[in-house]
Amino acid sequence: MAVSTAATKRQPGTIRRRAVLNARARHELLAEAFGGKGYHVTTPADLRSALAEAIASGGPSIIYCELDPAAGVESGHLASLNPTSAAAPPPATVSADA
Repeated sequence: MAVSTAATKRQPGTIRRRAVLNARARHELLAEAFGGKGYHVTTPADLRSALAEAIASGGPSIIYCELDPAAGVESGHLASLNPTSAAAPPPATVSADA
């Protein structure tokens, strides 16, 4: 997906926000960029193997566990169960013109 250059130009007094949640991010490559070892795992067996290897290496490691994108979506449907604020509403303001 391309981003238009107009959307990327910073306007004076604005904050640039570039954070994007990407399910296909390869975070384990960060370790490799700094001389460590990165592991990308998709199964419990892969995780066990990567964890054993990372511990045995004695060096810095990142194990990126790819999660099921459908896991945990049920929490997004529970917004109606979130508690409402217990704080009292602010008092009404009285205008001198009234």
